[in-house]
Amino acid sequence: SILSPAISPQQTASAPWTPTRGACRDKMISPGIRQKTLSSFRDFQTLISAQFNDTRRYIWRGQQCSNWKLETSLARRIRHKKSPPERFAKLQLGRFRKAARGRRGTNPALLTDNECWALGQHVGLATPLLDWTVSPYVALYFAFAEPDCKDDQTTHRCVFGLQRPMVQRRTTEILKREDPETAKVVTFFEPDTDENSRVLSQRGLFTISPLRATIDDWVTENFKNPTSDILIR
Repeated sequence: SILSPAISPQQTASAPWTPTRGACRDKMISPGIRQKTLSSFRDFQTLISAQFNDTRRYIWRGQQCSNWKLETSLARRIRHKKSPPERFAKLQLGRFRKAARGRRGTNPALLTDNECWALGQHVGLATPLLDWTVSPYVALYFAFAEPDCKDDQTTHRCVFGLQRPMVQRRTTEILKREDPETAKVVTFFEPDTDENSRVLSQRGLFTISPLRATIDDWVTENFKNPTSDILIR
């Protein structure tokens, strides 16, 4: 199986790792999505070493609560709005471009829309991007970087792994039969500009997904009988 565990806040990095009965719980929560629940950092480290030596096929994301879905900040912002999400996104991006004028140094490079979204992502702008990394340990850091939420904190933090080649293949299939302007697909974006030092230091990249759907839901909808786990948590 492809395993990316939801980790309990109790870590035992200072003690030798010994597998214990019940330390690892594995279940398929929907087609293509598998959940692995662990109780310590050592359990996570052992699984990564044993089953993810070739992590280049997967990208990783850490989240503070295990019940949070893979939903972008812009999708959360417009969740209850009746206007077309694409219109709201276009307005949002236009406002940010105007606000950034004169603040990017002398003779700044012209940014594509995705590069502009990526720049805005790390200054708090609500965007259609989700941050990912090629390192499961960077993702684990971000899963535990903040203290517990006061309102809806669960007992576990969560690290997601997304199988990039399978998602790219399914996106290509969808784009062959649907209009690229309206097709609901998940794509990947790695900025070429060096303006965003955080992305470089975190070995980061982004997914761009439909504004009215989480990546979890997209995987369930588009992988009815997968031969492997597409999304792991």
